[in-house]
Amino acid sequence: MSDQAEKKQRNHVIKLDLPSSCLQDSINSSSGLFKLIHLKWLILLFNKFSGFEILIKIINLSRLSYLNLFYSSLSGGLPVSTKYLRSLKVLAIIKCNFCSRITFLLRNLTQLIILHLSQNSFRGRI
Repeated sequence: MSDQAEKKQRNHVIKLDLPSSCLQDSINSSSGLFKLIHLKWLILLFNKFSGFEILIKIINLSRLSYLNLFYSSLSGGLPVSTKYLRSLKVLAIIKCNFCSRITFLLRNLTQLIILHLSQNSFRGRI
């Protein structure tokens, strides 16, 4: 993680870029990833996660402003609660096989500027 993590003052990791990192299945909830409370950028594209459990854990990273999960083999519905992602400005969940209502996801994302949702099967209006 050292060469792929960008650090700011006081050794807080603020950017984590792990594309094609052979991350598979779900990430353990005690993983250090979810303890990076100062994390602002998270890039996990081209990994092979199962289900959407990782999203439920990511939504607790309240300072996150950029989230890219492009082609990460996620599937099913999205977490209903996004109340902790109020700082999110960019969300890219392209080709993740989601098939739920989109309205709940976007409800609390008031800072969102860029939204990439293509190649999913979302329902509802934006």
